[in-house]
Amino acid sequence: MKKRNLIILTSILLTIILSTSYAIFVVNTNEYKASELLVSNLIYGIQIDKQNITTVTTNETKVVTIKITSLNGIDSKYSLEYRITSGNPNAKVYYLNSTPANPTGEVNKYENGSHTKEIKVVIETNSEVTVEFNVSGGYLANSTVTPSASYKAVTDKGYEVTVNISNGTVDNKTKPVEENNNLTFKITPSNGYKLDGASITGEGCPTTLTDGSLIINNVNKDMTCTVELQQAGILVADFYNKMKEQFPETIGTQRSSFSNTNTTASAYYEDGNFIESNITGADKLMDKVYYYSGAVTNNWVSFANYYWRIIRTNEDGSLRLLYAGSASAKGKTTEGYISNLKKFNETSRNTIYVGFKYGGTGSLSNNRKNSTNSTILGYDSDQKDKGSDVTLNGWYNSNIKGHYDDNAGQKNSTNHEYSDYISKTAVYCNDRGTSSYRSSGSMYYAAYDRLINNKRPSFKCGVKYTGELIESTQAKEDKFSGMNDKAKLTNPVGLITADEIVYAGGKFGTDLPSPYAYYYTNADGNSITETYYWWTMSPSDFDGGNAAVFSVFGSPQPGYLGRDHAYVSSAVRPVISLKSCVTLSNASGEVTGDKDDPFVVQPISDECAQANN
Repeated sequence: MKKRNLIILTSILLTIILSTSYAIFVVNTNEYKASELLVSNLIYGIQIDKQNITTVTTNETKVVTIKITSLNGIDSKYSLEYRITSGNPNAKVYYLNSTPANPTGEVNKYENGSHTKEIKVVIETNSEVTVEFNVSGGYLANSTVTPSASYKAVTDKGYEVTVNISNGTVDNKTKPVEENNNLTFKITPSNGYKLDGASITGEGCPTTLTDGSLIINNVNKDMTCTVELQQAGILVADFYNKMKEQFPETIGTQRSSFSNTNTTASAYYEDGNFIESNITGADKLMDKVYYYSGAVTNNWVSFANYYWRIIRTNEDGSLRLLYAGSASAKGKTTEGYISNLKKFNETSRNTIYVGFKYGGTGSLSNNRKNSTNSTILGYDSDQKDKGSDVTLNGWYNSNIKGHYDDNAGQKNSTNHEYSDYISKTAVYCNDRGTSSYRSSGSMYYAAYDRLINNKRPSFKCGVKYTGELIESTQAKEDKFSGMNDKAKLTNPVGLITADEIVYAGGKFGTDLPSPYAYYYTNADGNSITETYYWWTMSPSDFDGGNAAVFSVFGSPQPGYLGRDHAYVSSAVRPVISLKSCVTLSNASGEVTGDKDDPFVVQPISDECAQANN
């Protein structure tokens, strides 16, 4: 019998889907071009989808998923192949170890229901390249499938490496790499964290970062590395840990008596719960507040081109700072104020004039309507930042708002204003609480009773020396902040309270002995305001003719806590609070807080800039 040649027509459908998503293409032989391949006297029809070409840009690594669909009536072999039609002739093309199907193998006939193969292919190039894919096929009995003319079979293999990171970000979480090649991941720490000392785990992963990168050499398998970055410097929310480190013997205790001044450098705590959350707007309130006391020398901060002294941690987790002059003076100044001659209010002839803001006359509730800014606070739109008549708002608008963190003298890359670093939920207490309001005759405010009569300060606004409320409710109108609608500050800036002076080591009517408590001193240990008195934010009393506010005396009477009529001109030392998400660090890396090595406020993240605290 005469031998007959058998001609079998086979066809393979190739579709390329970028990234990891797939599309379904309807098979229509009129829509595909045909090429012919003669293998052992067999003729194959090879059908290629029109979108079998992909372009990769300079320095790009692209992963494409190729879906091969057999249209043949028999089981057959397939081989994925490619050619570079333009651009970089040295571009790498390889398949991934994790691919669902290999680039060569067997595929079922069309009617069998499992006639597709998906292959993950990587194109890697340092200059633009265009790659065209093709597929060749053959009988199962054939030992090999020969690539079409000008095409190369996809035979090189690669792997995927995944990096999971805590407290930072990575340029790409998962990257492909050709077998036995090196791979680099760029690591960026989150605000408050550092690259040095990172914890790295995972089989085959390096143990350290190199110049801020995770470099994996000679990759020969799929890998997962876990990187945990360590805290850099000190996060404000955790600053009490630094205070514990500085003063381990006292930080876990409370001062038992305030009958005398304190000049011994120390740090203590007070129980929290000073304010209700609906007053401050804070998401969380601390159960303890930590404060410095005595001749402390390691609570210096450099921020916004000024030096500051840390007063205490706040109820909302922020950190309260007291102005200490220009950063250029490095704390060695006798001009630790923004104005040396500023009245608390233009007159003191009514009880309203103890108010940081005030309303009408005749009753305490009228006094607290807060429709008018005090003279010392100034107009919300004030811009003046120099001279004897500078207001708190004028200084803030001219030096904090619209100015940028630039520890080196230039705007930083994050473009965040200094005001983005300052807590809007921190409360500044202008305690007008009293048990016996009088619009005429003598009257004493809560701080007078606490500090003069009973020698027991409190961080809680509106309380007796016992800690109990002096009125039936805690008056929101006395708790000034950027979030409290009853006592809202356009700029979240205030003054130190008389209670905070006592916690810091002062005492009403008493000079400080040497060495002086920090609130009074500059970096040389002398008066930071020279002979000038300076205002606190705490009302003292109304003596029947004049309203009086607590103030601190200058060098003739070191650190003396007294009282002055509201119309008297004294110096102004702003108080601000750094957000809990801000990080403090310094050049030495030790974060000592010493006058020659102060805590330095580090650039913040966008998330921190947008937060209220």
